[in-house]
Amino acid sequence: MGLQKQIILALAIACTYFISVAAEDESQILQVGTETYESWVTPKMPTKMKVYLFNVTNVQDFLRNTSKPVLQQLGPYTFSVHQQKTNITFHSANHTVSYRNVRVFRYLANESTGLMNDTVVTLNVPLVSLAYKSEGKLDVFQQLGLNNFIRMYNTTLFHKKAVHELLFDGYQDQLMLYLGMRRGEEMLPNGTFGYLYKKNGTDDGEYTIYTGEDDQSKFLQIAKWEGTTSVDFWNNSYCNRINGTDGSRFRKDVHKEDKLYMFSTSLCRSIYAEYESDSSVHDVNTYKFTLPFSLFASPDIAPENKCFCPKVGPCMLSGALDLSPCKKGSPIVVSGPHFYQGDPHYLETVAGLTPNKEEHETSFDIEPVTGVVKRYSRRLQLNMPVKKMNHITQMRSIEQEVLLPLIWMDVSGETTSEGNK
Repeated sequence: MGLQKQIILALAIACTYFISVAAEDESQILQVGTETYESWVTPKMPTKMKVYLFNVTNVQDFLRNTSKPVLQQLGPYTFSVHQQKTNITFHSANHTVSYRNVRVFRYLANESTGLMNDTVVTLNVPLVSLAYKSEGKLDVFQQLGLNNFIRMYNTTLFHKKAVHELLFDGYQDQLMLYLGMRRGEEMLPNGTFGYLYKKNGTDDGEYTIYTGEDDQSKFLQIAKWEGTTSVDFWNNSYCNRINGTDGSRFRKDVHKEDKLYMFSTSLCRSIYAEYESDSSVHDVNTYKFTLPFSLFASPDIAPENKCFCPKVGPCMLSGALDLSPCKKGSPIVVSGPHFYQGDPHYLETVAGLTPNKEEHETSFDIEPVTGVVKRYSRRLQLNMPVKKMNHITQMRSIEQEVLLPLIWMDVSGETTSEGNK
């Protein structure tokens, strides 16, 4: 090969190298007109949400005979998820961009087991929430009045509702409407309850993230959520800090030793994932990261978690997080589905659950060079504690406190083989 050809070949290789480096660098900068920006504004990964509800099959035995609640899982009720960034505003002074992430859900009947009209015997969440919020705050006459109102509106501790009422449509609670009118403020939005009520076509707050223009190590890292750099739900700055991305993508050059931080509005806190194993998605080599047991371990196992304990009352056992500080006092507790990675006590007090890693863990398969998530599953379960409460007549016969599973959700996505090219 002549010297001229060698020089041309060397230049070609050099150009290819620098072009590939530039392309990789550009992928770590959020800039209008780039492919990175377009896929960020409208994510291309097909995403679905599967919802499972727990039907309580032995209400009377549980209330009268100290039996364990027997649960029957219903579902999945499957929805497609379309995401779109809106209200996008760049801030050149500090290289950030603010936006809202709007989610639109569409029911997929052919991918669901059951119908939206299926009925579920489930806990009356508004009533139990009211019971907890009013515990120790009512005198004898107020207790009598509250129980009279409960009877007047035929409100029961467990009730039968259609799936669509428990999800996006919601149902009006006449007791909550009445109490709201008496207090002069809403007890529930429009007196209506549903786990996903008013969640279709809405967002979970304003994010401000770094574009990576001045420092690519900060690419997509959250600078603020709802205008603040931290939340104020927990007991110290460590637990309140907003850390990481939103979990849809991570920085480049991911290593097996890394903790990948992300902020979850569903959990009202930052969380992290750790490397578990090598994996692949459509022939692309990836690292599988999962949420470790230590993340929700009780403080006697992981002392750093003590700041997530409630200010009043005992800490939760491992595998559960009390969300009442960020749910206006409502006793909502999150856990893994079927109490996966939870303390055995939770499983021992109910019947019908079968936790397993494959179906119930949260995981992210990440291409390590770019930090792009190729496949993920985010799974969580909502629960509510049920215990003897003397100021509510219907709860006086309950002998054993139970953390009762209500619903669990699996939001998952995976790139297509074409999307990996």
